[in-house]
Amino acid sequence: MVRSKKNILGSTFTWILLILVLSLFAFSMCSSSNEDIKKDDVSKDNKLDLATDDIKKFTSSSELTQFLKDESSGSNLNFGGRNVVFKSGMVDQTFQAVSPMVNEGLVDTSSDSSSKSTDDYSKTNVQVKGVDEADFVKTDGDYIYILSQEKLVIIDSSSGDDSKIISEIKVSGNPQDLFINKDRVVIFSQDYNEVYKISEFDFKPSKARESQTIAYVYDVSDRENPELIKDYSVTGNYFQSRMVGDYIYFISNENLYYYGGPVPFPAARQNGILINKPEVFYFDNPENNYNFHTVAAFNIFEDRQQFESKTFLLGYSNTLYMSQENIYISYQKNYPSSYYQYQNVDMFFKVVVPMLPENIQNDISEIEQDLEQGSMDSYLEAWDKISLILENMYNYMDEDDKNDLVKSIEKTVNEYQAKVEDERSRTIIHKLGIERDSIEYVARGEVRGTLLNQFSLDEKDSNLRVATTSRYFTRESGQVSYSNVVVLDSDMETIGEVTKIAPEERIYSTRFMGDKLYMVTFKQVDPLFTIDLSNPENPEIVGQLKVPGFSSYLHPYDDDLLIGLGKDTYVTDNGGVRTKGVKLSLFDVSDFENPKEVDTLIIGDEGSGSIALDEHKAFLFDKNKNLLVIPVREVGEKYETDKSEYFRNKVWNGAYVFTITSNGFDVRGKVSHNEKDDEYNYWSSPFNVKRSLYVDDNLYTFSDSLVKVNDLGTIDEINEIKLPYEQNWYPFRDNYLDNDVVMIK
Repeated sequence: MVRSKKNILGSTFTWILLILVLSLFAFSMCSSSNEDIKKDDVSKDNKLDLATDDIKKFTSSSELTQFLKDESSGSNLNFGGRNVVFKSGMVDQTFQAVSPMVNEGLVDTSSDSSSKSTDDYSKTNVQVKGVDEADFVKTDGDYIYILSQEKLVIIDSSSGDDSKIISEIKVSGNPQDLFINKDRVVIFSQDYNEVYKISEFDFKPSKARESQTIAYVYDVSDRENPELIKDYSVTGNYFQSRMVGDYIYFISNENLYYYGGPVPFPAARQNGILINKPEVFYFDNPENNYNFHTVAAFNIFEDRQQFESKTFLLGYSNTLYMSQENIYISYQKNYPSSYYQYQNVDMFFKVVVPMLPENIQNDISEIEQDLEQGSMDSYLEAWDKISLILENMYNYMDEDDKNDLVKSIEKTVNEYQAKVEDERSRTIIHKLGIERDSIEYVARGEVRGTLLNQFSLDEKDSNLRVATTSRYFTRESGQVSYSNVVVLDSDMETIGEVTKIAPEERIYSTRFMGDKLYMVTFKQVDPLFTIDLSNPENPEIVGQLKVPGFSSYLHPYDDDLLIGLGKDTYVTDNGGVRTKGVKLSLFDVSDFENPKEVDTLIIGDEGSGSIALDEHKAFLFDKNKNLLVIPVREVGEKYETDKSEYFRNKVWNGAYVFTITSNGFDVRGKVSHNEKDDEYNYWSSPFNVKRSLYVDDNLYTFSDSLVKVNDLGTIDEINEIKLPYEQNWYPFRDNYLDNDVVMIK
């Protein structure tokens, strides 16, 4: 009997499904460059984890160059020459540092070690007590040190109403952050260094620009005449830095590309003179891109040449954390493009073939055996034969059987892909041990999901606790999202885990406090989870609180109260969620299993924000003074402009000053650096407040162009100091419409 044309070809719907199934294998046969995959290139088991735990060291730059060359040709990665383009403002890149000297009693963890006669002053808000984090403004109680564009400005703060600039010096390069320690100021600057390089087998040197991170050390015993006494530099862009006691730790990051020719090792210099080339360590796991991470340490007071630096060739890092004894470098796990091709080949043989009729399985198995025995050289050659078998099979199947088979295969394939995507969303964490200026590699770990920021990591009792969000897409379910808490031991092996927390939501903030973890996830409401970590092998969710909005930053008020800073939200008519004003929350967590919201305060409407939502150093809190200060951009009601067809939101920029107690928040006052409201209402205005601190009874607020001094009790202005800021901005004009203007016609 001759089948009809309809039966032979099948319905359009069936063939669409068939194409999807066939494409799983067909796509894997061709890379982006249409290269055939050789059978020797693909492991039959196709192990998903292509990494090794073994650390290796390059013995020469030629060995490094060959490694990058092999990776470039073997995985179709886009390598090029060394990238020396300055990149600033890396997102979510943080470095949390502590030194073993804390345990040894060499560091006073109750305050910093700056020379001072005034004890009543605020310090930079840091994650770990006793560990200073670099910032662009610092105080020692008598003086304020601030980086204003390319200058270090020192302000005498001994008397608020008489505070004034007493010195300003230009710093080379692009100054980023600073530390103050007794009579020493350390400034980290991003700059370029002109070096001479000779291409392979050439004789003529050529100039090249090389990015470098420089730590300038100044003697400020005479605050009116700071003196540069030494500097240290390493190749790469400034990443982050920390200071514990008299030791400075800083990290540079440099993207690597390979276009051909030698790739030199990073260099370490003192006062511009080459002192060494750091050892370069690596792992032979493939990455989509490679980065030098150079870790450096030195003593701020020792004048002798003692500067430790080591370089690690890793993937692109986005979070760094440092405990009392270890540095953790973490980044999202990446796979080379060829991995996805190999995975699809593996999926076809493991998932699709076992679901086919037995005689078809046997025919395809014979082809697979020919591959293994060497009768065929490539999977593309095998696919030519396999596709013919599949086409014949479908052509002679009944329509209903064909539909049922394809649907069944598609369901199984979707489940397999979802599992693979879930496993693929992982974070790599490398652990480096430190002791004073000694840096040694310890171990490598891996956790499911990705990190939010530095507060996603915390070390206690030699265990690393990690909070992550797993997010991926599947053809069947769309976006899948949930959160996890993982505990790693000292060898970076997973010993405890709680997963699948808050499906369809992601982490917005976390705060580890001893054996307790507070975690905020969000979709339409803000669940504040309380998680017990007292048994590291069995983390346990013990309570949760659902409230509108979400908190982007959590800060302890004391052991029983927690401050949340985030956004208020509302649900739209179509079920979506939009943010409103800045939201302050005070949570009572004295009953760990039943957290409660004690008080809330909303500032502004949609479009309002605060730099402190993402930058904890902009958050000023002092329990003893009942003081909380945060920078705010407050968007208010609309008003009609001179042109009747336009309406504009009232926008206020400045700092909100709150009185905070165990009962909640009260607005004590507001400080603005604008001459009048709405004059400069855009995010990049030089009058936007970015930091605040107090000395005695005076509150200092800082924008790019001004320092204002206000009475801490009344918030009355008592002084204003203009910074040496060169105006390269454009003020608001009547014919200028920014994002807060709505046209109505």
